[in-house]
Amino acid sequence: MGRGPSYPYVDLEQAVVLTKKLYAYARRAPAQIESVITDAWEYSTTSSSGQKVLAALRAFGLIEDADTQAGRAIRLSDRALRIVLDEDINSPARVQAIKDAALSPKWYAYCWQTWGAEMPPSMRSNLLIEHGFVDTTIDSFLESYKNTIAFSKLLNSDTSHEHDDENNDSEQKLNLDNLKSTPREVSMESISTVVPKSLNQSPSVLKQDGLRQDMFSLDEGTVLFQWPASLSQASFEDLDDWIELLRRKIKRSVDSAKANEPTDD
Repeated sequence: MGRGPSYPYVDLEQAVVLTKKLYAYARRAPAQIESVITDAWEYSTTSSSGQKVLAALRAFGLIEDADTQAGRAIRLSDRALRIVLDEDINSPARVQAIKDAALSPKWYAYCWQTWGAEMPPSMRSNLLIEHGFVDTTIDSFLESYKNTIAFSKLLNSDTSHEHDDENNDSEQKLNLDNLKSTPREVSMESISTVVPKSLNQSPSVLKQDGLRQDMFSLDEGTVLFQWPASLSQASFEDLDDWIELLRRKIKRSVDSAKANEPTDD
């Protein structure tokens, strides 16, 4: 039996420790992959762990490929540098970078969007039955996911009502920080309350801090989609898979609404 869908080999807390080791080894300069694995992380050349860790740091958005004449190399991403170098460990930018990293792996994003902070026992059966996870790795996945969510302090975040107590002026502007913090499951109606009427048009694309946002107005409310301004091919493919999962989930909402419609006797 296979391993099932791909997910990070280490949780985010472990990934940050490895990121710090990479910074201590190469600082901001590109470093050859083989030397990082053997010298910075001290994995054996015959072990597959080094490559798995490399893939995990990529999944969390902590490293990026670098072009060098000497061969394959990597460097720390801006997100990683923010996490490693910010002297104030509780600065909003660092906290946000950690949250963004936590939800970068597509299956972590799926779980958070689907179940949020609840993490019910049904997560396990849902992933096994509907999404191809296997018995031999599902518990490891859930442990890593839960450790990552706890480390990122997403459980302490509740942005769904942060705008309720603001004054009238703040209610008339788009709170981008709240919108990009955690892609948890919310209704279209609750999203539309965050978006000002002046932006509730279809379609509307916003640009903010390297992000793109597209809003589409429906009768039920406003749909908001956000993505990085620049994506690698691998990240695009992961996003494409996630969008397909999201499409199926939205379709179930439509089917449920139809089932609840009154029928003529």
